[in-house]
Amino acid sequence: MLERTITIDGKPVKFRASAAVPRMYMALTGSDIFSDIGTLAEQFHPPKPEEDAQQETDGQQKPTVDLKDLAKMSVFENIAYVMAKAADSSVPDTVEAWLDQFGMMSVWQAFPQIAKLWTSSQKTNVALKKKNARPNGR
Repeated sequence: MLERTITIDGKPVKFRASAAVPRMYMALTGSDIFSDIGTLAEQFHPPKPEEDAQQETDGQQKPTVDLKDLAKMSVFENIAYVMAKAADSSVPDTVEAWLDQFGMMSVWQAFPQIAKLWTSSQKTNVALKKKNARPNGR
């Protein structure tokens, strides 16, 4: 489980990537989060290194996704909401109520950080065992 606080519209918002998130997402949307994230990833364009460095120095995160498709925007908003709800039970009970506390497109500015949190949670820390390793060093 990973947790990160991201500032959106000047407000600190906690996000969590844990084993509960896919179940919470399925309950909210009836859709598979892994499939939906794959759809988003097709449109995700990581910033160039110089853009990334500039974003870190000026504190502004810029959306790096084609925002023309409302369905994809909703998918990301749902993912962000579920990750926020997983981190903080006081988050409102609907996506709309949660989004209403932010300005237009504010949550989208956090997309790179939220995507990075999700991706980081998918990495394993377990070392793979050699398939043909002999017991007791023989």
